[in-house]
Amino acid sequence: PLNKGKKQAKLISDFTEFLTKSMGAIAVFRLAIDPFPILLADESIYSRTGQLITEGYSEDFIQKYIGLENINAYKKTELYQSHYDNIIQDEKMIPSVLDVVKHNFIDKSKINEIISQKHLLSLHDNVAVAIISFSDKVAKIYCGGFHWYFTNTQTVRINQRWGSDDFDVFKNENIKYNVPYGEAYLSYLKIWDEDFYIEHNNTFSKIEIEQLNDIINIRQ
Repeated sequence: PLNKGKKQAKLISDFTEFLTKSMGAIAVFRLAIDPFPILLADESIYSRTGQLITEGYSEDFIQKYIGLENINAYKKTELYQSHYDNIIQDEKMIPSVLDVVKHNFIDKSKINEIISQKHLLSLHDNVAVAIISFSDKVAKIYCGGFHWYFTNTQTVRINQRWGSDDFDVFKNENIKYNVPYGEAYLSYLKIWDEDFYIEHNNTFSKIEIEQLNDIINIRQ
Protein backbone atom coordinates (compact mmCIF):
# COMPACT_ATOMS: atom_id res chain seq x y z
CA PRO A 1 0.00 0.00 0.00
CA LEU A 2 2.84 2.45 0.72
CA ASN A 3 4.05 2.08 -2.85
CA LYS A 4 0.62 2.41 -4.43
CA GLY A 5 0.73 4.61 -7.49
CA LYS A 6 4.43 4.11 -8.19
CA LYS A 7 5.26 2.89 -11.62
CA GLN A 8 6.48 -0.67 -11.81
CA ALA A 9 9.76 0.44 -13.39
CA LYS A 10 10.44 2.67 -10.37
CA LEU A 11 9.69 -0.20 -7.97
CA ILE A 12 12.11 -2.46 -9.82
CA SER A 13 14.75 0.28 -9.83
CA ASP A 14 14.37 0.86 -6.08
CA PHE A 15 14.55 -2.87 -5.36
CA THR A 16 17.74 -3.23 -7.41
CA GLU A 17 19.33 -0.24 -5.66
CA PHE A 18 18.44 -1.52 -2.18
CA LEU A 19 19.65 -5.01 -3.02
CA THR A 20 22.97 -3.68 -4.33
CA LYS A 21 23.50 -1.59 -1.18
CA SER A 22 22.60 -4.54 1.05
CA MET A 23 25.08 -6.84 -0.69
CA GLY A 24 27.75 -4.15 -0.42
CA ALA A 25 27.07 -3.79 3.31
CA ILE A 26 27.33 -7.55 3.87
CA ALA A 27 30.59 -7.68 1.86
CA VAL A 28 32.06 -4.89 4.02
CA PHE A 29 30.87 -6.55 7.26
CA ARG A 30 32.78 -9.65 6.14
CA LEU A 31 35.94 -7.60 5.67
CA ALA A 32 35.65 -6.24 9.20
CA ILE A 33 36.68 -9.66 10.52
CA ASP A 34 38.34 -11.35 7.52
CA PRO A 35 40.60 -9.59 4.98
CA PHE A 36 41.10 -12.67 2.78
CA PRO A 37 38.43 -11.82 0.18
CA ILE A 38 40.57 -8.79 -0.70
CA LEU A 39 43.94 -10.41 -0.04
CA LEU A 40 43.15 -13.26 -2.45
CA ALA A 41 42.15 -10.77 -5.13
CA ASP A 42 45.85 -9.80 -5.19
CA GLU A 43 47.80 -12.26 -7.38
CA SER A 44 50.94 -11.84 -5.29
CA ILE A 45 49.04 -13.07 -2.23
CA TYR A 46 46.94 -15.67 -4.03
CA SER A 47 50.11 -17.38 -5.30
CA ARG A 48 51.49 -17.61 -1.76
CA THR A 49 48.50 -19.27 -0.09
CA GLY A 50 47.26 -22.85 0.02
CA GLN A 51 43.90 -24.31 -0.88
CA LEU A 52 41.36 -22.23 1.04
CA ILE A 53 37.59 -22.29 1.35
CA THR A 54 37.55 -18.50 1.07
CA GLU A 55 37.51 -17.01 -2.43
CA GLY A 56 38.66 -13.53 -3.38
CA TYR A 57 36.20 -10.84 -4.41
CA SER A 58 36.38 -10.32 -8.17
CA GLU A 59 37.23 -6.92 -9.64
CA ASP A 60 33.69 -6.57 -10.99
CA PHE A 61 32.22 -7.42 -7.57
CA ILE A 62 34.42 -4.85 -5.86
CA GLN A 63 33.55 -2.12 -8.34
CA LYS A 64 29.80 -2.82 -8.20
CA TYR A 65 29.24 -3.42 -4.50
CA ILE A 66 32.08 -1.76 -2.59
CA GLY A 67 34.00 0.69 -4.76
CA LEU A 68 37.72 0.88 -5.51
CA GLU A 69 38.13 4.00 -3.38
CA ASN A 70 36.77 2.20 -0.32
CA ILE A 71 38.97 -0.85 -0.99
CA ASN A 72 42.08 1.30 -1.31
CA ALA A 73 41.23 2.82 2.08
CA TYR A 74 40.63 -0.66 3.54
CA LYS A 75 44.08 -1.79 2.41
CA LYS A 76 45.60 0.80 4.73
CA THR A 77 44.02 -0.72 7.83
CA GLU A 78 46.10 -2.61 10.39
CA LEU A 79 43.97 -5.75 9.88
CA TYR A 80 44.76 -5.91 6.18
CA GLN A 81 48.39 -4.80 6.41
CA SER A 82 49.32 -7.28 9.15
CA HIS A 83 48.01 -10.23 7.12
CA TYR A 84 49.58 -8.92 3.91
CA ASP A 85 53.01 -8.38 5.49
CA ASN A 86 52.96 -11.88 6.98
CA ILE A 87 51.98 -13.72 3.79
CA ILE A 88 54.13 -11.77 1.33
CA GLN A 89 57.25 -13.14 3.05
CA ASP A 90 56.43 -16.67 1.86
CA GLU A 91 57.82 -18.07 -1.37
CA LYS A 92 55.66 -17.46 -4.44
CA MET A 93 54.40 -20.60 -6.19
CA ILE A 94 54.97 -20.94 -9.92
CA PRO A 95 51.79 -21.56 -11.99
CA SER A 96 52.25 -25.34 -12.35
CA VAL A 97 52.70 -25.73 -8.58
CA LEU A 98 49.77 -23.41 -7.95
CA ASP A 99 47.62 -25.75 -10.07
CA VAL A 100 48.58 -28.67 -7.83
CA VAL A 101 47.97 -26.82 -4.57
CA LYS A 102 44.84 -24.88 -5.52
CA HIS A 103 43.16 -27.05 -8.15
CA ASN A 104 44.56 -30.59 -7.63
CA PHE A 105 45.73 -30.60 -11.26
CA ILE A 106 49.11 -32.11 -12.14
CA ASP A 107 50.50 -31.25 -15.57
CA LYS A 108 52.66 -34.19 -16.63
CA SER A 109 54.63 -32.02 -19.04
CA LYS A 110 55.80 -29.85 -16.13
CA ILE A 111 56.81 -32.47 -13.56
CA ASN A 112 60.42 -31.22 -13.29
CA GLU A 113 59.13 -27.70 -12.81
CA ILE A 114 56.74 -28.87 -10.09
CA ILE A 115 59.50 -30.83 -8.32
CA SER A 116 61.62 -27.66 -8.17
CA GLN A 117 59.14 -26.40 -5.55
CA LYS A 118 58.29 -29.70 -3.91
CA HIS A 119 59.00 -28.11 -0.52
CA LEU A 120 55.82 -26.08 -1.00
CA LEU A 121 53.70 -29.19 -1.56
CA SER A 122 51.86 -31.24 1.05
CA LEU A 123 52.47 -34.93 1.72
CA HIS A 124 49.53 -35.87 -0.53
CA ASP A 125 50.74 -33.50 -3.24
CA ASN A 126 54.25 -34.94 -3.28
CA VAL A 127 53.13 -38.57 -3.36
CA ALA A 128 50.58 -37.85 -6.10
CA VAL A 129 53.23 -36.10 -8.23
CA ALA A 130 55.63 -39.04 -7.78
CA ILE A 131 53.00 -41.62 -8.76
CA ILE A 132 51.66 -39.65 -11.69
CA SER A 133 55.12 -38.93 -13.09
CA PHE A 134 56.08 -42.58 -13.44
CA SER A 135 53.53 -43.59 -16.13
CA ASP A 136 51.41 -41.98 -18.85
CA LYS A 137 48.71 -44.54 -18.01
CA VAL A 138 47.82 -42.72 -14.78
CA ALA A 139 44.77 -40.47 -15.07
CA LYS A 140 43.77 -39.76 -11.46
CA ILE A 141 44.94 -40.27 -7.89
CA TYR A 142 42.56 -40.63 -4.93
CA CYS A 143 43.94 -40.10 -1.42
CA GLY A 144 41.94 -41.85 1.26
CA GLY A 145 38.93 -41.86 -1.03
CA PHE A 146 38.17 -38.17 -0.55
CA HIS A 147 41.06 -36.00 -1.74
CA TRP A 148 41.82 -36.51 -5.43
CA TYR A 149 44.05 -35.26 -8.24
CA PHE A 150 43.57 -35.25 -12.01
CA THR A 151 46.02 -34.91 -14.89
CA ASN A 152 46.16 -34.03 -18.56
CA THR A 153 45.66 -37.75 -19.26
CA GLN A 154 41.92 -38.14 -19.70
CA THR A 155 40.44 -41.23 -18.09
CA VAL A 156 38.81 -43.74 -20.44
CA ARG A 157 36.15 -44.47 -17.83
CA ILE A 158 32.78 -43.35 -19.20
CA ASN A 159 31.00 -42.91 -15.86
CA GLN A 160 33.29 -40.51 -14.02
CA ARG A 161 31.29 -40.39 -10.81
CA TRP A 162 33.00 -41.97 -7.81
CA GLY A 163 32.65 -42.51 -4.09
CA SER A 164 34.68 -43.99 -1.24
CA ASP A 165 32.80 -47.29 -1.59
CA ASP A 166 34.41 -47.73 -5.02
CA PHE A 167 37.60 -48.63 -3.19
CA ASP A 168 36.11 -51.30 -0.92
CA VAL A 169 37.30 -53.93 -3.41
CA PHE A 170 40.76 -53.65 -1.84
CA LYS A 171 39.66 -54.28 1.75
CA ASN A 172 39.59 -58.07 1.82
CA GLU A 173 41.44 -58.94 -1.35
CA ASN A 174 45.09 -59.82 -1.78
CA ILE A 175 45.14 -58.23 -5.23
CA LYS A 176 46.31 -54.62 -5.18
CA TYR A 177 46.88 -53.85 -8.84
CA ASN A 178 44.94 -53.73 -12.14
CA VAL A 179 41.44 -54.10 -10.69
CA PRO A 180 38.83 -53.33 -13.41
CA TYR A 181 37.14 -49.98 -12.80
CA GLY A 182 34.60 -49.36 -15.53
CA GLU A 183 36.63 -49.06 -18.71
CA ALA A 184 39.76 -48.20 -16.68
CA TYR A 185 41.65 -49.86 -13.78
CA LEU A 186 42.41 -49.20 -10.13
CA SER A 187 45.57 -49.97 -8.18
CA TYR A 188 46.26 -49.46 -4.49
CA LEU A 189 49.27 -48.22 -2.52
CA LYS A 190 49.74 -47.54 1.17
CA ILE A 191 52.34 -44.89 1.94
CA TRP A 192 52.96 -43.46 5.42
CA ASP A 193 49.71 -45.08 6.62
CA GLU A 194 47.81 -43.20 3.90
CA ASP A 195 45.72 -44.97 1.26
CA PHE A 196 46.35 -43.98 -2.37
CA TYR A 197 44.23 -45.29 -5.23
CA ILE A 198 45.48 -44.96 -8.82
CA GLU A 199 43.04 -44.77 -11.71
CA HIS A 200 44.86 -45.78 -14.90
CA ASN A 201 43.74 -46.41 -18.48
CA ASN A 202 45.73 -49.60 -19.13
CA THR A 203 47.01 -52.39 -16.92
CA PHE A 204 50.38 -51.96 -15.23
CA SER A 205 53.10 -54.37 -16.32
CA LYS A 206 55.22 -56.31 -13.84
CA ILE A 207 58.04 -53.80 -14.34
CA GLU A 208 55.70 -50.87 -13.62
CA ILE A 209 54.40 -52.58 -10.48
CA GLU A 210 58.00 -52.99 -9.32
CA GLN A 211 58.54 -49.29 -9.98
CA LEU A 212 55.49 -48.47 -7.89
CA ASN A 213 56.86 -50.58 -5.05
CA ASP A 214 60.13 -48.66 -5.35
CA ILE A 215 58.17 -45.43 -4.96
CA ILE A 216 56.61 -46.82 -1.80
CA ASN A 217 60.00 -47.74 -0.35
CA ILE A 218 61.55 -44.37 -1.25
CA ARG A 219 58.61 -42.39 0.12
CA GLN A 220 58.53 -44.42 3.33
